[in-house]
Amino acid sequence: MALLSCRTVEQASEQSGVSKATLYRWLADDAFQSDLTVYMDDAISQTIRLMSSSSTESAEILMSIIRDPETKPSSRVNAIRIHLSELRNLRDSHEINMRLTEVERRLDQDRQ
Repeated sequence: MALLSCRTVEQASEQSGVSKATLYRWLADDAFQSDLTVYMDDAISQTIRLMSSSSTESAEILMSIIRDPETKPSSRVNAIRIHLSELRNLRDSHEINMRLTEVERRLDQDRQ
């Protein structure tokens, strides 16, 4: 979905062939927003799974660098540090989003 992969509505419009006005109208629709959120959550979950699956390898590489006295590890250690940090940030953001969605759902139930 172009709205998930493009940085702007204008780019999404160009990529999808849907007018900007239509995209903005869809974005103002609660049901569309709800569906878009589901797609975004799924994309984030897939990214977390992908990053999680490689985090063990990153940790193993880090340990081999730490144990190898002849390797200059600064660049690789920095890349691994960034990878693990981003995984943590992505996971935390996803968890916060899921909790907020649940709070909003409960508030909606209480209003009814």
